[in-house]
Amino acid sequence: MKKIISVLLASLFIISCLTGCQNNNNNNLPNPISDSSYDEIKSDYGINLSIPDDASDAYYSIISRDSKTLLICQVGFKYDKGKYNYRGSKVVDNDNQLSGVYYDFPREDDFIVSGIKAEIEYGVKNAGILAKWDIRDIHYSLYAENLDESSLKNFKVLLSTLIESNA
Repeated sequence: MKKIISVLLASLFIISCLTGCQNNNNNNLPNPISDSSYDEIKSDYGINLSIPDDASDAYYSIISRDSKTLLICQVGFKYDKGKYNYRGSKVVDNDNQLSGVYYDFPREDDFIVSGIKAEIEYGVKNAGILAKWDIRDIHYSLYAENLDESSLKNFKVLLSTLIESNA
């Protein structure tokens, strides 16, 4: 009888611990990312984030501090064996980490297309390739995940296309 009571008490203890560990915390923190579209970003915010026609899995979104303050417009997509994040903002500049990429890249190249200078950073294994540039009052960044220096030529071809679509 003592064993049965011990087992029941242990079972109740375990059940109470498991149910007590559930997260019932409703902070009601707003999600800073909201879905969008190319057309909405272009017409409402004046930022052109056009991507190549043969890109796939494109998803447009807006990152904002609150419902009234726009920070960043972005599109994620796949293209030519790479996964990319292309961002534009009139508020957040490239000195304030528009890209959201925080690697300290050891290699840096200037790349000029149609008179627009882009800064390309790379050289950390498995850290990708990052480009940053400004056109008029808009700051842009393009980040390619998991690409390395061997993909730099293809990255520059894509970067040229994106810059020329805004020049």
